[in-house]
Amino acid sequence: MNRFMRYPVKIRFKLLVLLAVMLICALAGVAMLGPPLYRVAKRHLRLRHARAQWKEVLRGEKPTPESPLCNLVIPAVDLDLPVLGISSKSNLARLPCASALCLDFERMPVIVAHRDLHFRLLQDLKIGDRVYLTRRNGEQEVYRVLRLHVVLPDVAASMAANVQEGSLTLITCYPFRYVGPAPERFVVACDHFGVRP
Repeated sequence: MNRFMRYPVKIRFKLLVLLAVMLICALAGVAMLGPPLYRVAKRHLRLRHARAQWKEVLRGEKPTPESPLCNLVIPAVDLDLPVLGISSKSNLARLPCASALCLDFERMPVIVAHRDLHFRLLQDLKIGDRVYLTRRNGEQEVYRVLRLHVVLPDVAASMAANVQEGSLTLITCYPFRYVGPAPERFVVACDHFGVRP
């Protein structure tokens, strides 16, 4: 005879209800945690793929339209990310991008990214921190943080469009811990400090 059947009916009913509640809680947990875990896994795979593409470019393989333009490293905040081409909605969902407002990315790089995906670490930057930008030819440009600004979106767009030659500008939304579309922009202005071959 089944062990379960040895229990009185009242206890069997309570056990079945308890099992049903546990099953419902488990399914609810999967439903609630599933989408965020999926987004985290997807973001991790995209970053891994972009880093693999970046290594291929540095080895001299011909870049594809999806290949990163450069790699951004800020040791002070432990940031190391490939940077994609023009800042389209789909590109920004993947990684930081070259701003579409900057006319000459080679001489005046402007990099934009979402605060909740890639640039949250910028909140810990300090004036004087070093920023490294490695180009496809392997040359590494060294910048230092000169100014940190919090401005309105149209001012940030104007700053991106009128950036000075030899500078690097990083732009993300602000405040960093804001729910919904953020009302301001955090702008990091860096000046050129040298080149590492």
